[in-house]
Amino acid sequence: MKNLKIGITILFIGLTTLAQAQERQSKEKIEAIKIAYLTEKISLTESQSKAFWPLYNKYAEEKALLRSGKSEKESKKLEDMSDAEINALLEQRFKNEEQMLQLQKKYFEKYKTVISLKQIALLYKAERDFRKEMLERIRSKK
Repeated sequence: MKNLKIGITILFIGLTTLAQAQERQSKEKIEAIKIAYLTEKISLTESQSKAFWPLYNKYAEEKALLRSGKSEKESKKLEDMSDAEINALLEQRFKNEEQMLQLQKKYFEKYKTVISLKQIALLYKAERDFRKEMLERIRSKK
């Protein structure tokens, strides 16, 4: 019986590790596709790519940190929240959106030093188009 428990535990750990590895590979694959997609859509030259991608990756890291730092996770249903809790939730949401906007402005200024304004506009459009395309692919698989 003890060996069975140990075996089940090891199997569970192995499956969990495998699932995490597959998820990591999927994220990396999507990221590689995104890089190729954006590079093509905004027509980056080789020299622009060398300067742009480190900036873009730093922006993505900072954006992810902002998103993960959202302290107000709706642990309660909205219907069960008091007005004070709803007010705090909305105030936090506005604060998060302001921080995200400041981050976007900061990187807009940095992008202007390495790519043209037209390429920046194309970048924003290409990011939206890429997200839309990925969502459509996910929906079509269900």
